[in-house]
Amino acid sequence: MFHVMIMHYLDYLEILKISISNIQDSSRENLLRSSVSFCIQIKANLSFLLSSGKREIKEKSAV
Repeated sequence: MFHVMIMHYLDYLEILKISISNIQDSSRENLLRSSVSFCIQIKANLSFLLSSGKREIKEKSAV
């Protein structure tokens, strides 16, 4: 499950990158500004997933 969630976030980032590159320059700056919070949220979620994955591995190895 951990691996699948990370892959979904990577897909979202790839879609965001493609979307930004396809928009004209005048609108690109506005999109970049609005996507900053999205990227910060993804980073926070990936950090949480990583810590959860590490905890899950420790729990499995302790059993």
